[in-house]
Amino acid sequence: MDNGTEVTKVANYNTVEADDIDEACWTILNPDGDKLYVSSFGANAISIFDIGSDGLVTSTSPVVLKRSDFAPAGDTKDMFITSDNSFMYVIGAFQSFSINRFDLSSSGGEYVSQTTYETTKVSVGTPGVYNFLGLIGYDL
Repeated sequence: MDNGTEVTKVANYNTVEADDIDEACWTILNPDGDKLYVSSFGANAISIFDIGSDGLVTSTSPVVLKRSDFAPAGDTKDMFITSDNSFMYVIGAFQSFSINRFDLSSSGGEYVSQTTYETTKVSVGTPGVYNFLGLIGYDL
């Protein structure tokens, strides 16, 4: 909790199912500020937590989104959510060298597609040839 002068840890929450790699790597709030998206690199999953009007996590069991297509463990990194909360783009950073799209909804989201970059396509599946570190998007 942030009271303006100090930040206090309130609780811990799992980011994926109990039998998966539980880690929080990258985070992003949706434009409305009522959903927190947490990317887990090793589990290749994105967890969605609800945020209350007080700024605290209100859901302790997150909705978990998984990529399809080529999605090896240790690949999911940064995310971008469009300003209308309709789409989320996720970078496949360490092995797939891809951009992945989810359609978002009030109940979570659905994986739609994966696009692999032409310049990196020959190295897909070879860990660490490239290492994409971030993602930025622009609403035009």
